[in-house]
Amino acid sequence: MSLLPLPDDQDTGLPDFSLPDLDPFSLSGSVGRFGDNDRNDVIKAQVLFGNTGDYDLAALGAPTGWPGGELDQAMQRFQKDRGLTVDGIMLPGGETLQALQGELGNRLKGYAVPTPDVVDRFYDGRNSFGAEAKPLPAIVTAEQRDGHPLGVMRPAQQMVPQAASQVVMSDADDTPSAPLWRAGAQLAQAAPTVRAPSAPATKPAASVAAELPVVKTRVFSDKAIPLPASKTSTFDQPENKGAWDGFQAGLARQLPNSPVLRQAYSDIYAVEGGKLPDPNTGAVGGIMPGTLQDMRKRGKLPDLPADLKPADLNPAQQVEVMHAYVNDVMHTSGGAAALERLDPALALAVADTLYADGRSKGAEFLQKAVQKTGGQIEQDGKMGPQTFAAIVAMNGDPQARDRLLSALAEVRIGAKERLPGEITRINRLRPRSGN
Repeated sequence: MSLLPLPDDQDTGLPDFSLPDLDPFSLSGSVGRFGDNDRNDVIKAQVLFGNTGDYDLAALGAPTGWPGGELDQAMQRFQKDRGLTVDGIMLPGGETLQALQGELGNRLKGYAVPTPDVVDRFYDGRNSFGAEAKPLPAIVTAEQRDGHPLGVMRPAQQMVPQAASQVVMSDADDTPSAPLWRAGAQLAQAAPTVRAPSAPATKPAASVAAELPVVKTRVFSDKAIPLPASKTSTFDQPENKGAWDGFQAGLARQLPNSPVLRQAYSDIYAVEGGKLPDPNTGAVGGIMPGTLQDMRKRGKLPDLPADLKPADLNPAQQVEVMHAYVNDVMHTSGGAAALERLDPALALAVADTLYADGRSKGAEFLQKAVQKTGGQIEQDGKMGPQTFAAIVAMNGDPQARDRLLSALAEVRIGAKERLPGEITRINRLRPRSGN
């Protein structure tokens, strides 16, 4: 999916892949920790480091366009191995990008990176099932490389994509149980011929504008999310001096184009008490010592010093840990970035469940709630593509979404004896209508 070859001998009507946005070696800004991280540029970085072997693109199946610790680590590893400055930043025309072009220029010649829209359509297709299944973009995953660079789309005349409904996935195994592709010759009669569109008749500009569809775009804001009034006294404590502002600054740097995640993480951070330690568990900001240690051992937090404890983390590092945890729990469903597809209230409920109740119990509670709302999914305690697809399906219907939120609250409260504060925390996630 990452790259699309342009045949030299056929006019396919495909976009002009010489455009800078589609050139893998043309960046509009810096990429990396605290970089500009334009989503087009992040896609290019994931594709490039995926094809050097430094970034595990095979595990995702396709780039996401969202920055994170794994990409930063891949960049630093590449820089160290090539004797470059190890700063975790890739600049337009800089030495890291030049080194990548030297290694991959010939191999990627004739290919172009996908746009964020194509990336999103890949994950939409992968997370859709049954009657709601959507076609997958013709992406060559690790299982179908066949000599192509990792993550590329083969030429249209060589392969034809099957519908997503022909691919069977389970949460327990995130690899397809049936091949995604059939030979193009087998589908030649069914496949339409791709031709360049004929030139349209000239129309007045006003007439053309009137015929264009209205496209609603999400406007991203870098404004800090205000502290909930109910938490003012909590964040007036000495331990929390500057914590909320520091957390918001960390969100703005690390997740500039993820408003749903920023809102969800802010809500969770407020409920968890910021920098105040939990006297019973040793958790700070909801981060347990054991969880922090486990994630560090598994390489999920490459930029954090090895000896840090939850109480030692500054607010920006708390953002990093929180995001890395959610990203890890949802790694087979598109990562934390997949929550951007959900209504903010549902995204918060999913994130809060996984964060507060743990990856296995949290996934189990979500699956039980889906089942109570009529979803037919397996209950295996894994937040895989099938579970997330069922949540996405209910997200589109406000009434179904409210039923899911109510069912989730009931499942979480009824699962075990809860403290009053836990019950209040869960009940705040019920739909406002009270359904």
